[in-house]
Amino acid sequence: MKTLIRFSLASVLLGTSTAFPWAQLAKDPLHVLERRQVENPPPSESVWSSDPLETPHWDNKTFTLYTNQLVQNAYQHTPYVANGYIGQHFGAEGHGFQQDFNDTDSDGPTQPVNGWPLDNRRVTFGTVSGFWNSQPNTTRTNFPELAAQGGESVIAGLPSWVTMYLITPLGDTYGPGTKNSTISNFMQSMSLRNGVVKTSLTWSPAGGCTYDLTYTVIASRFRANVGYIQLDVVASHDVEVSFLDLLDGRGALRTWPAGTGMEQGAENIIWSAVHPSGLPDITAYVYSTVKFSGTTSGRASGENIQWVPKDVSSVSQVFKARLTSGKKFSVFKSVGIASSEAFPESTDKVARTAALAASDAGYDQLLSEHNDTWDDLWEDGTILAEYDEELQISLQATLFHLLCAVRSGKGPKRLGSDASISVGGLTSDSYAGFVFWDADLWMYPGLVTIWPEYALPIINLRSRLLAQSERNAREYGYSEDTAVYSWTTGRFGNCTGTGPCVDYQYHLNTDIAFAAWEYFLNTGDMEFLQNEGWPIIRKVANFFTEYVTFINGSYHTTNLTDPDEYANHVDDGAFTNASIKKLFSVALDLAKMVGFSAPSNWTSIAQKMFIPYDAEAGIIPEFTGMNGSVTIKQVDVALISYPLGFKFNDTQARNDLFFYAKAQSPDGPAMTWSVYSVVSAELIDTGCQSWTHALQGSQTYLRAPWYQFSEQVDDNVRTNGGTNPAFPFLTGHGGYLQIWTHGYTGFRPMQDAFYLEPSLPPHLSGGILYKTIKWQGASFEVYIGQQNTTIKRVVSRNSYLEYKGAVPVRIGKKNAKAGMYHLFLNEVLTIPTRLPHKNPPFQPGNLAQCVPVTSNGTWAPSHFPLAAVDGSNATTWQPATKAPSSIVIDLAAAFPPAPNNAQISSDHRKIREVILTWGAVVPYSWLLEISNDTTTWERVWGQENVEISIEWDPKRYIEPQIEDGNSTTVVFDREYEGRFARLTIAGNQANPKAKFGATVAEVALIGA
Repeated sequence: MKTLIRFSLASVLLGTSTAFPWAQLAKDPLHVLERRQVENPPPSESVWSSDPLETPHWDNKTFTLYTNQLVQNAYQHTPYVANGYIGQHFGAEGHGFQQDFNDTDSDGPTQPVNGWPLDNRRVTFGTVSGFWNSQPNTTRTNFPELAAQGGESVIAGLPSWVTMYLITPLGDTYGPGTKNSTISNFMQSMSLRNGVVKTSLTWSPAGGCTYDLTYTVIASRFRANVGYIQLDVVASHDVEVSFLDLLDGRGALRTWPAGTGMEQGAENIIWSAVHPSGLPDITAYVYSTVKFSGTTSGRASGENIQWVPKDVSSVSQVFKARLTSGKKFSVFKSVGIASSEAFPESTDKVARTAALAASDAGYDQLLSEHNDTWDDLWEDGTILAEYDEELQISLQATLFHLLCAVRSGKGPKRLGSDASISVGGLTSDSYAGFVFWDADLWMYPGLVTIWPEYALPIINLRSRLLAQSERNAREYGYSEDTAVYSWTTGRFGNCTGTGPCVDYQYHLNTDIAFAAWEYFLNTGDMEFLQNEGWPIIRKVANFFTEYVTFINGSYHTTNLTDPDEYANHVDDGAFTNASIKKLFSVALDLAKMVGFSAPSNWTSIAQKMFIPYDAEAGIIPEFTGMNGSVTIKQVDVALISYPLGFKFNDTQARNDLFFYAKAQSPDGPAMTWSVYSVVSAELIDTGCQSWTHALQGSQTYLRAPWYQFSEQVDDNVRTNGGTNPAFPFLTGHGGYLQIWTHGYTGFRPMQDAFYLEPSLPPHLSGGILYKTIKWQGASFEVYIGQQNTTIKRVVSRNSYLEYKGAVPVRIGKKNAKAGMYHLFLNEVLTIPTRLPHKNPPFQPGNLAQCVPVTSNGTWAPSHFPLAAVDGSNATTWQPATKAPSSIVIDLAAAFPPAPNNAQISSDHRKIREVILTWGAVVPYSWLLEISNDTTTWERVWGQENVEISIEWDPKRYIEPQIEDGNSTTVVFDREYEGRFARLTIAGNQANPKAKFGATVAEVALIGA
């Protein structure tokens, strides 16, 4: 036997031929990965579930998620409704205000909190668009020395309005905190098409009578200020009960009371009004009016009921009703909400009228018009992959959750049209409801590709705060006609302790400028460019002319933080510098379009902006002085490839992808891996690395039952390093959407043509259908399949612009039909889909690249089995245990894997060599086996006491290098034949006490 030895060959066999539980693995097809991943964290700091993902049921016809598991006191399980102007989270029980608490010490000092910068208790939050307050400071800041300036503005809440309590004769109530043991037949659903939340259950309190309850909750998409709650009750006995309608002031966080009331009259109206704290001239009103299907009596205030909140912003009304056994009794609650910013005239009357009009319209009409409004959006923008349920849910959930946070930017001012999107939308005060670069760089690009008008509010906020950004620049000594935005933005956009304007993340300003520029590229709206976009771009460019420093023939930056927040106060941050360089190139082009005479230094900066480059490693360092040991919090240098589109050459761009994907912290925030996926789809010409990154950017962060992103891999503050994750994390949804709008389509916004360069990994066996991608008033239906891509120009709907004549379509240079085409309405262009996995493998002759792979166990978050065969050494499979763990590689299969009951093909493959690239963590032992039928296995090769092929070198640790890492290569003395290969590894040489096992970057099985 000939061996290529990069270790001492003291091989000891690891077992004999054994039967392998293939049937068990077959139950977990490759695309349902969440069931095989190492357990996600518990849904709150105090709850652990045997099935943490609580996998919901999915109705693919109605796009509805269902769960039959009531998980109380867990913020990930609370449903919500929102329509872009109003939003409200409520208890998992189906209604009511909830404050998370420590199950084991509910009154103790350690309670679940929402993290930086407020560190406030997690609650079921709700608000109205743009309802930021004014307060001196927050609990924590970015720059404590700026705290003395005060001027913070964080999101304020409204009285919680999704409330309708049933009270039994013995005084028991149904709502948050009701004993789980009294609840049965629980089923809750959230439609990801229209947002309607329904909760049905049987409640069996003391007294012998049971109650079948159904709650239905809507935030009307058609009527921006209207919410609706319906409670249907069927009692098992004749019984007199009470219904309590509550506007719960406990939800009105960071507000001042502006009055409450209980009106007399048949309308059964109560109302509560609040000012965002510090701003007595701004008011929001919440009105509730209640109807019943039967007779009620004894209407009274609920203030004397012991458990009803007594704060000054709470108001309630209680009614008595006689229920007849087996007969449905219904309560109809209509809510009107208005803020004085959107409705400055008679704000209270606007809210009151909205509630009464909704009550008069009734449920059927409200639902019909609500559905029609949502349907108009879905006709414009659905992305379909119905053959893969898990994928389809994640796609629809992402689109839905983003749309719930925003309304059309062409709508009335302050009605959700110019408040951008905060990290948690309208139903969370995570990150204090601030707007960050998350909106401009992460949420915006996908939205503007499908629904340009619904991306516009992100730009509208920046445009509205441009004057303040100019004042910010003056504050720090910059000249007239310059502007600098604050890192965090609430109502004012001023420089604060949480939102510094200088010495921090200057790239925010270019992110904003590029968003404005891309709106023009995507829409061709010249009026927008001249009135909104160009002023932002010009003033930000002028700011950077004074910020950069000219040294030794090039322009440099100092004392900044790039997107990687692990590296603060560095010089020449690569992404910032590359962004500045591109900004001036864009500004020069736009100056010609608008007739502006650009200063000469614009050209100089565009040409001479310093971009750091390490010639020996062939990468762009993240900042001056970066060493090879760097661990990055979130994607940074890869952003230079996408979305900036800058590179010295393809080799450098691929090296950056490889180096920084390996340097990425496994605990990084949810949006990070999405960029690696997009960049891989563009740059990598073999394998399926983009799909591994797509899963890393979704599976690890999505939380059931409503498929919302969490900010962190691990939600448990006790085990994740003390981080209280933002939830929901719309930034993660925004990043994930870009995998589909910009990754596999290859779409890039360009001025002269609709540009695509489509590609697919094999795992997307049924392709992807985009109902509409928009460009400059034209709309396209795009289907990317495993052979061809079809691009059809279709009628534009819901667009204020129209492209007349044939639309130029450019296909990227990597496509076999690259070039320029023109499409009239209803014409179709068919081109081949680029399939990197069909190209020769990274390791010549490798039969295992991008074939189906499964595992007999769980794995560390983000370290999927498919990473071992994706053709990239930047991704790794890592078992969740050091105990022997296996992957089974199907060398003859195609995607999707065969159904559970399908007969296994007899196709065999011959192998003569194995190359194992280990990654950072080498196992103690490994075993390779081969099988024809997965019933019996033949040993091929095995080894214990695997030696390290690349010894520790301090120089290598300091100097950035591109290397494959430790590896083992064995050439067999004969050919081995079979369809299935099984690799088993055990141990962790890097840290024998570690929880997780070794890493496998790539398994290459070389054919004979």
